[in-house]
Amino acid sequence: PKENREIPPLTYDWVYQMKRDLPHLEVIINGGIGSIDECENHLAHVDGVMIGREAYQNPWMLAEVDSRLFKMDKAAESRDDVLTGLLPYIERQLASGAHLNHITRHILGLYQGVPGARKFRRHLSENAYKKDAGLEVLTDAFQKVRQTQMY
Repeated sequence: PKENREIPPLTYDWVYQMKRDLPHLEVIINGGIGSIDECENHLAHVDGVMIGREAYQNPWMLAEVDSRLFKMDKAAESRDDVLTGLLPYIERQLASGAHLNHITRHILGLYQGVPGARKFRRHLSENAYKKDAGLEVLTDAFQKVRQTQMY
């Protein structure tokens, strides 16, 4: 709805104060967080961070979460690797009756900031909702990114 399209004034300092006053509570902050750097800053004051809008608009930002916040060794190597890794999952979901757009809506922003991103989003938006949409819709969208980067 319209009222959820804008970020209200945020008062992180109130949340930090609540955690200081009630340290036994698990406090997880949410709202207007747009980078892993911001997550790290908040985690100095609270127990957890939720990311919403930015994760949808630019899901690639999440590629650094495991290595930076959880000190795990292996991070995703590229957007292409993420997409390739997702294909078997999508294939299983489609075989069980899922609709492609229910999955691809979560990755529309995967190529955010990369040449060809608009073509990728447009192709998925215009085709993934169709009843018979299969993996070829996603692979065609991926090819639009690749073709743009070749020039």
